[in-house]
Amino acid sequence: MSYDAVHTSGETVAWLETRPGDGRTVVVMWTPGHGVRDATPDGFDVGTSIHAYGGGAYASTPAGLVVVNSDDQRLYRVHHDGTAHPITPPGDDRYGDLRALDATTLICVRERPGPTSSSCRGARTRLLPAQYPEFVVGTACQGWPAQGREGTMRAMSAEPGFAGIAVGRPFTVRDLEAMPDDGHRYELIDGALIVTPAPGWSHQEMVIALAVQLRQECPPQLRVLVAPFAVQPDEDNEVQPDILVARFDDLTPKNLPVAPLLAVEMLSPNTKLIDLNSKKAAYERMGVVSYWVLDPAQPGRLTVFELDDERRYVEVACVEGDEVFIAERPFPVMIVPARLLDGLRPDAEG
Repeated sequence: MSYDAVHTSGETVAWLETRPGDGRTVVVMWTPGHGVRDATPDGFDVGTSIHAYGGGAYASTPAGLVVVNSDDQRLYRVHHDGTAHPITPPGDDRYGDLRALDATTLICVRERPGPTSSSCRGARTRLLPAQYPEFVVGTACQGWPAQGREGTMRAMSAEPGFAGIAVGRPFTVRDLEAMPDDGHRYELIDGALIVTPAPGWSHQEMVIALAVQLRQECPPQLRVLVAPFAVQPDEDNEVQPDILVARFDDLTPKNLPVAPLLAVEMLSPNTKLIDLNSKKAAYERMGVVSYWVLDPAQPGRLTVFELDDERRYVEVACVEGDEVFIAERPFPVMIVPARLLDGLRPDAEG
């Protein structure tokens, strides 16, 4: 048995599990309170023939799971009750690199085989049509040879596909420039794209209140900035902390090309696992000395991580509600989580 393609959405974790004994690959999900379960119906085999490595064969969306059925290469939407129905018609088209842009929109690569070669393009569709959706086809790689009888496949072009989809390769920061201006935040960690929706009121209230407080105490050689502003240390990584503190001399008009002194993230149901795992690990590798994670759920909570002598994060503080945290890094400041949420009260001053 092998595992691959681990994805998180809120508190849900999904992955592909290949079971040689059954001769198939299934999508498995873990959710709080329900544990581990097969998310695809019995007998369903998940896999795309677009890529020799079978990548991008499923996407978890609020509208349900979308998967490529290995047997007919059609897209299927798996409902929360476990039933599945096709959302692409029968034919020779193949699909891969599935990604959910939002609650109802899917982007993917669609390959249309020809007599001697295949045309591979990015595509976009709505997940909630009456029957088969219409795909809006964008630019992408042309002349990608179809898989031959020997089972080999030539490498495709490195051009990005529709809406900046990187086809058959990891994403780079150049791909992010082609992403749609649709209100989502697009970030990159080790070549993996992370897409998060626009935040809610409590998230923004906490961001603004903390940013104002940090700016009031910030020494002249440092700057406090809020998202969207990119930290771009290399071609494979670009993150946008909700708040960052950086040296004035390190900043450029476009981005911050080195690690900030402080990165702050506000938790939300869509980002909790990412903020506490992928982003935490990324900030640690970058050498971000202090990483603060705030939870805007009442009464408010602040967890503080700092690099130790071995350049690994250790939790140095966790305060909640009216408890006080007195920071020393990157500069002295007193934080009370509950006060950062005062703006949510109807009697608060605007």
